[in-house]
Amino acid sequence: MWEAFRRVQIPIWKHESEKGPYYKAGIPTLSYRDEGGDWQVAKSYGDRELIHLTKAALIAHSKIVELMRLDRAEGVDDQPGDGCED
Repeated sequence: MWEAFRRVQIPIWKHESEKGPYYKAGIPTLSYRDEGGDWQVAKSYGDRELIHLTKAALIAHSKIVELMRLDRAEGVDDQPGDGCED
């Protein structure tokens, strides 16, 4: 699953453990089209892209919190985390 803001995308991966499922965000990517019209992935961020990166990270965090709450509602308890679910 991916969460995105503008051209910045952050993958969210579901993992399983003895205590139940938990979620982690992967490495953010910034996509752009080169002069030939082909999609590329940037290796650096400009000032505007840094703001988009921040917003994409906030969106990914909210999605992870939502997924964890849904798992808990389905009866999954004691999920590992860093204590920053909210």
